[in-house]
Amino acid sequence: MSQYYYLVATLPFLLYENEEFISSDEFLERCAQHCTASDYAVLQAVRYQPEHAETSDIALLNDWYMFERGLRNALARLRGAALNEDVEKYLRIADDGGDGTHVGRVEELARNALAESSPLRAEQALQLARWQMLDQLEAGHFFDLEKLIAYLLKLRLLERNRKFNREDGIRVFEKTYEKITDSFDEDSED
Repeated sequence: MSQYYYLVATLPFLLYENEEFISSDEFLERCAQHCTASDYAVLQAVRYQPEHAETSDIALLNDWYMFERGLRNALARLRGAALNEDVEKYLRIADDGGDGTHVGRVEELARNALAESSPLRAEQALQLARWQMLDQLEAGHFFDLEKLIAYLLKLRLLERNRKFNREDGIRVFEKTYEKITDSFDEDSED
């Protein structure tokens, strides 16, 4: 397995609170210059949100996909129970890896997030839990492909966090609220 001492040593250190960081595209450009063709192909295929039954030959990536699918399934189950809806059609295959280590944890994470006071706070709690999972998965990987995969996933998480903007959220809410009240006004005129 290839070791990427120089590449990893030149990457900026990432913290969950980072507001400034390189983009995932810039990271992939750096990787294109330093990684083997097969490792670079793996990096290009890495998804933040896995497909339905996506798997990989790389343990860290499989663990990430399993965790993310499990978390999304737990959220769907809890939301469905609250709405008295059948959610089976929304669930994704999420093998627990045989040891069950993720199952109880994702249920608790989902429950805690949904108990937050606002959708934004719930999303922030989920994003922090994802970051912490990537920290755990990254442990013991210092200069290998798994380190690069974890770094890329963290960049994508930070990029997603950057999209949450209070002003934009208020603007969307007000626009949606206006549409709803306008539809009520139209109905009352009939």
